[in-house]
Amino acid sequence: AQQRACAALRKAFIDRRAKATGTCKTAADCSNAPGGFDDCGHVTDRATAEALYAIYTRYRRQCGLDRHCAPRRSVPACVKGRCVRAAHSRLPAMLQPLTRRAAPARR
Repeated sequence: AQQRACAALRKAFIDRRAKATGTCKTAADCSNAPGGFDDCGHVTDRATAEALYAIYTRYRRQCGLDRHCAPRRSVPACVKGRCVRAAHSRLPAMLQPLTRRAAPARR
């Protein structure tokens, strides 16, 4: 039963990520999506990132993660209507968590 539940959550995550629009008007429309399944996170549209974060949280608690990614800097940006990771030259020195904007950074 546990394996089926984990497989269903993994499928929900991957399916939702595949439906991401990744479109934006401003950087506020973009956010970091969590990783740990088959990648280490990425920038996408905010609605998708929030939906993925909810699935990710359940999966992490119930099943653990397939990947344990090192912290990295990632600042979402909107370039020509697409959510992208900001160029390294524009990144602040502080590490950014790959979570929803409302989540506090953990130390």
